[in-house]
Amino acid sequence: MPYTKPARQSNVVATVATVALLIAACSFAPGQRGQYAASVATGLQPRLSPADAVAITIAYLNDQHPDAPPIPPHVSAVWAVRAADARSHDGCIPPQGSGAIVWITKGVGDYLNVSDRPWSHRTGATNDVCDLPGPEGTLVIDDVSGEIIGVYPESPGYPHPSP
Repeated sequence: MPYTKPARQSNVVATVATVALLIAACSFAPGQRGQYAASVATGLQPRLSPADAVAITIAYLNDQHPDAPPIPPHVSAVWAVRAADARSHDGCIPPQGSGAIVWITKGVGDYLNVSDRPWSHRTGATNDVCDLPGPEGTLVIDDVSGEIIGVYPESPGYPHPSP
């Protein structure tokens, strides 16, 4: 006579599999679309978390959709650094002398830079490679306020200057 699994054991296996799928599906906030590398510079105690910086970036990228064809946003890396060290992550970020904490995110999406910000301007304050709209880019976020203070679009074939 062939062996048949008891019905209860099958239900337990199905329940465990369902829970595992739910955990995997919920491990990322909506719009984040995957994993990202996160780093906090030694000795820093930022107010925001890496997930906060990613959420701010995703919200910015999603808000660009009325002005451009949507590119599904994704953040690939996020760093918390001193403002004075921010330029080491992207050559478009202007030199800063402040010891304030900022978050830098790199990703894909509608980086349009349609408004002036303290560290970036839409009117060529740095150079055209750093100001023109692109499908990739860098954001700088103030750790205290959570405000985006710099937007640096990047387009394939037009790399940002070396830091």
